[in-house]
Amino acid sequence: MSYTSFTPPHPHEIPTGELAADYARLAEITEENPDASYHVRYDHSGDVAYGVLEGERIHELSTHYFANPERTGRTVPLGEVRLLAPLDPNRVSKVLGVAANTSGGDPAQVPPDSHPGWFAKLPTSITGPGGGFEVPEEAGDYIHEAEIVLVIGRQGRHLSVEEASDHIWGVTVGNDLTEFGWFTRPWDRRRPSPILGKISDTMAPIGPAIAVGLDYSDLPTTHHLNGTLTQRGSTADRLQRPAEVISHVSRWVTLLPGDIIFTGATPFEPGANKKIKPGDEVVAEIDRLGILRNRAVAMGGIRWEERWR
Repeated sequence: MSYTSFTPPHPHEIPTGELAADYARLAEITEENPDASYHVRYDHSGDVAYGVLEGERIHELSTHYFANPERTGRTVPLGEVRLLAPLDPNRVSKVLGVAANTSGGDPAQVPPDSHPGWFAKLPTSITGPGGGFEVPEEAGDYIHEAEIVLVIGRQGRHLSVEEASDHIWGVTVGNDLTEFGWFTRPWDRRRPSPILGKISDTMAPIGPAIAVGLDYSDLPTTHHLNGTLTQRGSTADRLQRPAEVISHVSRWVTLLPGDIIFTGATPFEPGANKKIKPGDEVVAEIDRLGILRNRAVAMGGIRWEERWR
């Protein structure tokens, strides 16, 4: 399989100094969970590499996760790197997600035996911890959704539920960003089409690490918008479990190593503000997985309507 050489945008990244506490918490998590391994992708003085984080040190890998990497013997302190999205967008073929898959409260008044409601983003939607994400000026209902993200490790199609679990390599934190008004309304040419409510660049923050070998069935999950709690629940708050959604989608598409699947939003707090504007900071956190902090910035470019004036 060949890959492009896409360079992800990094609009107004949060300085690494402001992420020091998040990094320190991730280092603690790796020590508190010795039965799991925490895989990271990082920039060290301009060189991008893969590694396994153990405490405050990253053990460099010889290549990416799905090419049988070995430890090179080199290590680097966590405090000297910038953590990137743990998956290179150039090595991700699909970004999928399940809508309305929350088992309690709004928006999940859905029978448990219903079909999963699938959507897709693009590999170019991926950004990492501390990355800025773009909000277009015409957006009126741009929202966040903290959730656990599955990382596929083996190729598979027509998988049974029992087989599907073996195709999940690891998990990470995700923030499913959506222009909800566009995504949920029929396209009528008076507004941007629904697909643009999900696929824009930077609309899929993930990270800071991929945990492998971790029991992720019931992990406390929260989201804060500008310091205010907006979501609280658990990775158990799902109508369809990870193996069920993987089995379902594998009937239609071949899953490949590096594909990622957003599994559904954590329940929102009553009356919580979901709407994001430039300058806002969003923080998704999952116990034993880490903190994913991102900041909203204004999208550049010219509005479609302006082209005719």
